[in-house]
Order: sequence, then structure tokens, then C-alpha cells
Amino acid sequence: MQSTTTAQLHARRRQLLSQIEDLDQIRRGSITEQFVESVRQDGTKVRRGPYTLYSFKDKGGRTVSRRLSDPAQIARYRSQIDTFRQFQQSTAELLALGETLCDRALEEPATEKKRRTSTRKSRRDPKADGLTAQSPRPGRLRSGSVGGGQAQAQFAWEAAHAPGDESKQKPVTPEARTSLFGVQTKALRRGSIAV
Repeated sequence: MQSTTTAQLHARRRQLLSQIEDLDQIRRGSITEQFVESVRQDGTKVRRGPYTLYSFKDKGGRTVSRRLSDPAQIARYRSQIDTFRQFQQSTAELLALGETLCDRALEEPATEKKRRTSTRKSRRDPKADGLTAQSPRPGRLRSGSVGGGQAQAQFAWEAAHAPGDESKQKPVTPEARTSLFGVQTKALRRGSIAV
């Protein structure tokens, strides 16, 4: 039996993503203290320091270092570097969780197959909906030169004269078309809409 459930792994994953989202100022690199030794003319050695040194690798892989002298700036750099360490730990754990979830998905192919099957769209049969090539789908206009409000009036006429129970069908007069869709009556009389 698996010690951690898949739901628990997903919950931990969400928690890690939330932690990463909350990380604000991130800085790569490290802070070290540097001492410099020098030899005086009389041969005695002198040790100076410590100097705070910030080091990081640039895009070319070379180590770049610079000295920091302001205590507030040093504290800010330390905090930003600590935040970067938290980021590294969270992403490493997130990667391990992702791999575990991948392994679980391979172990449970039937569950994945069910999930994929349920997301597929079902194809509708036009004949089952009572639609034919002669009767347009509800909400769709017949293609042609009819446009704008005239197309809406044409659609209203087709909806009123669709095949079905003849006793329930009412004729749509040009006045009714004009008041319903705002189509000019004279445009209807020109014959641009087949009645």
C-alpha cells in the first residue's frame, strides 16, 4: 500500500507552488568574509579585514565578486540569498513530487484512460435533433447575400415556417418583421428577402 495518497501529493504540490509564489526578492550567489594579508617593509605580516564579499556566477559561468561595505546592504543581500536557497529547496521538492505523480500515473493507466474519455466532446447527430440540410440550426443564418437586420428577419420567417405542426405556425407579416428586428419595410418590399 502506498504511504502517501495521490490527493496528498497534489495538496503538497499546491502548497509548494504557493510558497514559491510568495518568494519576492531572490538573489543567486553567496556572501563570504575576506581577509587580506600584506607584508610590511620590516617583514612583519599584517592581516586586514574582514571585507564582505558577494560572489555569483554570470551567464558565461565565470565567478564575479564585489565587495559590500554598507551594513544595511549586506543584510539585504543575505536575506535575498536565503530566499534563493528556499526557492531551490522548494523547486527540488516540487520536481520530486512531479516525478512521483508521473510514476503513479503509469501505475494507474485505467484511471487516466477514464479521465481522458470523459473529457471528449460527444458528436451530435443532426437527424436526432430534427435538423436536416433544408432546416438551418437554431441561431444560425442561411448563407447568401442577406445581411444585417434583413438576415434576422429572414431567420424569423424561417423559424415561423419550420417543418412541424402546421396548426401552431403563425405567419409573420412584414410589419411584425419591422417591429421585431428594426428592418425597414421598404427593404422587405424590394424583394431582398424571399417571403
